Amino acid sequence: MSSFRNNIRTVQCFFIGIVLGFAAQSVAGDFRLTATNNPSDLLMLCYGESELHLLDKMGPVFELEENSMSPDNYKLKIISEKNENGIRKLRCLAEVEGLKAEYEVWIEQKSDSEVVFTISGPSNVSEFRIGNITGTEQSFKQFFTGERETESFPGNDGMCPVIYWPQGNVYIHMEWDADYANSAGYKHRLLPKKNYLAKNPPIGSDFSYAVLSDGSRPALREKFTIRCSKNLWDVYGKKNNPSEYRQELAGMVYFDSWSESFTSTLNALKWLKETTNGKVKFYTIIQTWADWKSWDAANPDAYRIPDHNQPGEIYGNKDQLIEIMKVAKSMGRAGLRCNYVHIGPDSWSIKEGLVKHALNSTGKQAWFTDFHSVRALAERQENDIKKDFAPTTSFHDQWASGGCGWPVINYDSSVKGAGALSGTREIIKEICKFTKAVHNGPLSSESLIGDFLIGEYVDTGDYGIYGADDRFDISPEYKLRRLHEQTVLYGLGLGYRFYFGPWEKDWAEVDGAGYNYYFNDDEKLDKYRACEILWGNGGYLFFRERMRKVHALEECMTVGIAQKYYVLQPVEYVKYGKDGIWNTFDKVIRDCNTREELFEWQRQFHVKFKNGCHIWVNRSEEPVQVRYLTNKTIKLPQDGWLVYTEDGNMIAYMALVMDSVVAGNEGRVVYCEDKNQGVKYVNPRKLLGYEGVSKPTIWIEGKHFYTLDDPDAMFKN
Repeated sequence: MSSFRNNIRTVQCFFIGIVLGFAAQSVAGDFRLTATNNPSDLLMLCYGESELHLLDKMGPVFELEENSMSPDNYKLKIISEKNENGIRKLRCLAEVEGLKAEYEVWIEQKSDSEVVFTISGPSNVSEFRIGNITGTEQSFKQFFTGERETESFPGNDGMCPVIYWPQGNVYIHMEWDADYANSAGYKHRLLPKKNYLAKNPPIGSDFSYAVLSDGSRPALREKFTIRCSKNLWDVYGKKNNPSEYRQELAGMVYFDSWSESFTSTLNALKWLKETTNGKVKFYTIIQTWADWKSWDAANPDAYRIPDHNQPGEIYGNKDQLIEIMKVAKSMGRAGLRCNYVHIGPDSWSIKEGLVKHALNSTGKQAWFTDFHSVRALAERQENDIKKDFAPTTSFHDQWASGGCGWPVINYDSSVKGAGALSGTREIIKEICKFTKAVHNGPLSSESLIGDFLIGEYVDTGDYGIYGADDRFDISPEYKLRRLHEQTVLYGLGLGYRFYFGPWEKDWAEVDGAGYNYYFNDDEKLDKYRACEILWGNGGYLFFRERMRKVHALEECMTVGIAQKYYVLQPVEYVKYGKDGIWNTFDKVIRDCNTREELFEWQRQFHVKFKNGCHIWVNRSEEPVQVRYLTNKTIKLPQDGWLVYTEDGNMIAYMALVMDSVVAGNEGRVVYCEDKNQGVKYVNPRKLLGYEGVSKPTIWIEGKHFYTLDDPDAMFKN
């Protein structure tokens, strides 16, 4: 009997494909997406003799005078249908006692594995429910690969997870077009981080609509794409447009100066310029320069000619800052931080009525600016900064840390795009574009949680990662597959934002704020640098004057040298190791039935780029022997790493080696040699000798160039 029913289902899928004018024969393998005639269940995934219903009970939640009506409460029917230019346009009627509402669904079938839905309708909708996957009692696996649409604190989850169907060995993903959306945010009815295995999960997140300051709501307007594939990375759509400055950024180390005097910053830059001898360039941002009374006190204001034309005196004077910019520009690019999001108590533009507060979802003043009114300030201020300091890059604080945009939506009904993600993202992008044009250079921001900006709009910044065990950011593969070729990102976040790792200490509790001053603690430093390299990121200096000089030197002469061979490079594969077995991400997902099992595969990594550059990282407690360049082996301790090119011209590592002075003494050393650039660096750390030296040493073109006599020396003792 069950075999007979399955045969009927196969015929049904075939018949619907013919009726709707879609290819019935799959080009996606042995499965296909097929639209239906049921408005409450508009898409099926047909696989062999099985079928899944992907959008069961999809529809708006309508707000009536006294109650809400969800797809569970009303009946749906199609009242008209037409096909135009390959798009099937349906007009649907939701009907129940007290409700009679119409909305439209447009369906465009791109292929057997990709279908685009566009939804439009009235303005009495509080939510658009995306629907659940039904048709089987088997559990699905839902997970995130590292997408970043919200700050990854433990209480937050991502937008639309990837869903793996074990029976069909198929990945399913709903991609939401937030640039089109009138919704203000999203919510997930079955959080993946708590429900890795899930029966009948929602295919994605539901879309929420807000009440504006005048009591109205934006009209229903959404677009999303559903893709299926045997290959995980094929369920994602088009990548971001790349940064036009990416090739230049590839050779730069990010010097990020926070809360230090101009004298300290200037001295550090001069020292780095001298000791690195032009082998690396620098991307310098002076973060704290315009504070008048306290941190961020005048935001969004920083500088105005002629009224406020001196930097914050707690850091130094204008001439010193001009000198910093000149030195920094001789080493690469340099810029000054501004913050156009946050409102401080001493903002003269707020007091003068030039910039307005945004309104929050309750109609009260928000903590952030109305981006439409702050745009004029930003244009004037960036030009004033250009006139006096001539920066060649720029930095907007918090600009790329708002996820997909929902934390900074303005609900003031008088502004364009009020209450809608699409309107918020449009003005954010507009300000990005004109800032880049003013300075004729890249724009950077902090944390880079907002994936949608990375590349064309925000060129670079520190790639913050924290709260990782609460999502699936512990895998580097999303960044390597989706963002890596678009631009160069640096580090793994500010020191106090690098928490990391479900199997490690809870550094947030140990230190109070992540790693804090990780650069003076070799254990923490090794963890940070191993992950920074694993994610394929460039060198990063979270500069503080009490930073050890050896950290700054080493970051430049190892990561800063090696990164030129792996940043921007397409990935050939990423493999995950455990007990001598190396699997791809697909295989790990197929084999693991709990999140804890997934975590166990996030300790040993091998990344190969298509240009022949390799990265090995060991985050497990036990050392790992790695064989490379045919006949060489190296021993990687916990958080050890190896980067090399197949031609042998560049090799860099933090590894366990034997002391050349004391027999049987083994310890960690840091090494980098790039024959193409004629540079070599060795730090024996606690060993008495390695490669003929006992202290951090640089050679250029085979000749001794520099030795750091005191490895514990700080920029300011």
